[in-house]
Amino acid sequence: MNNLLQLIFSIVLLTILFFISQISIRQLFRLFHAFVKSNNIVYILISVLLLPGTIIHELSHAFMAMILQLRIVDIHIFPKWKHGQIKLGSVLYEKKDVFRSILVRVAPFFFGFIILWWLYGIGMYQSTSIIQHIGISYIVFVISTTMFSSKQDIVDIIYMIPVVIIIIGIVYIFRIDMEVLSRLIELEGVANFLYSIRTYLTITIGIHIAIIIFSTSILALHTKL
Repeated sequence: MNNLLQLIFSIVLLTILFFISQISIRQLFRLFHAFVKSNNIVYILISVLLLPGTIIHELSHAFMAMILQLRIVDIHIFPKWKHGQIKLGSVLYEKKDVFRSILVRVAPFFFGFIILWWLYGIGMYQSTSIIQHIGISYIVFVISTTMFSSKQDIVDIIYMIPVVIIIIGIVYIFRIDMEVLSRLIELEGVANFLYSIRTYLTITIGIHIAIIIFSTSILALHTKL
């Protein structure tokens, strides 16, 4: 498969994962709430379930801020109570310009990709141990579920659209030679990266589908009882 097609397919899988992860988390909330009957306890259960991914998410924000020389004002990597609800984590940093702010906000997305690539590279799924398969599936699940930015973070990504349009316009107007870029896209390392990402995205989507089916089935049985 051509690397460009692999990239497009990876983006499609990522988009599917974004939406299906939102559905599965809502279903988990409904499932827990059906038996616990307390929103606060359900928030705690879900925050504990996603805790490793939340820690990676917030540390990614902080690490990118440090790389870009933005002073970190406050950081919380563990869940805490705020206004009667659980807040999974937060990083407050000095904002100097829109470009660096965007990079900090989308950092968990890229760090999540790097971690998934690393896990694939060390062959975590090649073991015959069922325990290890369950453990790595859980890690992949929480990382891929929490690497998406919050709604507030996603708003800043909109600022990237004009930048991309401008770059495309410059390439088109000045007829910039794209041969170098084409060669980079065809590198074997890039192909392996895209393949590993697609593999884990597919696995994660499967986990989310299983959660949705399981939660829906249990909720249906619980309603009949």
